[in-house]
Amino acid sequence: LPWLKGVRSLGFNRISIGVQSLDDDCLSSIGRLHDKEQAKQVIQAATKVFDNVNADYMVGLPSQTPERVGEEIGQLIDLGIKHLSCYSLILEEDTPICRDVAAGRVRLPDEDQTVDLYERASETLAAHGLYRYEISNFAYPGYECRHNVNCWRMHPYYGFGAAAHSFVEGLRYYNMDSVREYIAKIEMGESTKISEGTNTRLDRINETIMLALRTREGLDVAAFNNTFSTDFVKEYALELSDPLIKRCCRLSDGYFAIRPEYLYVSNSITQRLMRE
Repeated sequence: LPWLKGVRSLGFNRISIGVQSLDDDCLSSIGRLHDKEQAKQVIQAATKVFDNVNADYMVGLPSQTPERVGEEIGQLIDLGIKHLSCYSLILEEDTPICRDVAAGRVRLPDEDQTVDLYERASETLAAHGLYRYEISNFAYPGYECRHNVNCWRMHPYYGFGAAAHSFVEGLRYYNMDSVREYIAKIEMGESTKISEGTNTRLDRINETIMLALRTREGLDVAAFNNTFSTDFVKEYALELSDPLIKRCCRLSDGYFAIRPEYLYVSNSITQRLMRE
């Protein structure tokens, strides 16, 4: 509690906790160092200091079932979280679980099973009043993550610390990921920034569309037209006539968005709108 109170006294008003699962076997299989009881204790402590507590949760883990996912998310809600970020497991090269899966020591749910797991997570959250305002994020009304919303609207933001990303004056950069090197650079008064390269007008257009389509409300067409001095509907007439986009998206009340039931194929939809 002292650490949490100290952080709160500095002006932080929201805290995010990487729970991932409340099943010890699942946590062990993905190399997490904490167990379910530690996760619960941290959330309980955090909710005593912060009104806005987020939990990160993962689906697609070994041995997960829809029933278990529903139970675990119910427990997280009962602990007092106001926001939940739900992600599907992505295997990264050279990680223990990636090697275990490749060797057949660990078996993961297939794509259809993972969708079922995510469906159960979404249904459970909705039943408790947390709505899906972005592909991977759920919150009680008024507890949406303002930083996330800021990013999806292509507004500037600063990132502090090793590996943190920033978007300032239309340019993206990130800090080196070595904590020791980052600290050394800071102490020597040297820059820690690594540029992500050029950011052309087309880059900004593609990013604006891609990020907006992650959200429940979608792309603000008038704002897009004003920012890029164009007409989205006319400019993207060919893409909007694509059968997949016509089926899975809607254009109404000035917003172009993916229908909620098709968010699981958002990557396929977005790719058809990206230009080179």
